[in-house]
Amino acid sequence: MKHKAVTVVLLTAMLLLSLGLVFFVTGGETFDRLVNERKPLLEVQPVQSRVDNNTQVIYEREYQQCGHVVISDFPNALELIGKTIDEIRALYNEQNGYQISISNNTITLRQQVNDWCPQEYEKTRFKEYQGRIAVYKGPDASHDQLLKVTSIRVDSLPADLIAAIRNGNYEFADETMLNDALESLDEYM
Repeated sequence: MKHKAVTVVLLTAMLLLSLGLVFFVTGGETFDRLVNERKPLLEVQPVQSRVDNNTQVIYEREYQQCGHVVISDFPNALELIGKTIDEIRALYNEQNGYQISISNNTITLRQQVNDWCPQEYEKTRFKEYQGRIAVYKGPDASHDQLLKVTSIRVDSLPADLIAAIRNGNYEFADETMLNDALESLDEYM
């Protein structure tokens, strides 16, 4: 009988010790609350797709001085392969003048450039330089450079033509148009 009493005492002590340990581990929460509270086993992040060889990358440069938008292939498209949209946004961010959008399998990088577009830099115009007709090249009359001075004297031109040149009305989009205009002025040499 003594042996049975010792066993009962030991079992009771172990039961109380187990309950104390459970209370300690659970922080005093009730068993019912611990069982019924659902916690996720894993925190799942949505998987972002990555740029691959089939992703189309469009590069739009918006020139602030003239307002033109030039669309072309992105020169650094190869460095985008394998990156997520968040990684691309970190590289090409708004501080650098970029806006990035994605639609289906197309990424558009739009960059704002505080300059004139290349097409504007190709413009030429006639101006007067030391009494002669000169050709200037640049985006506008106040940001151009002298290309050449012709042998055509301004005072040999009709008054309306002189006024048009002085008012900046002789501007040409490309060199072909400029050469045509120069040929038409050859009669005044």
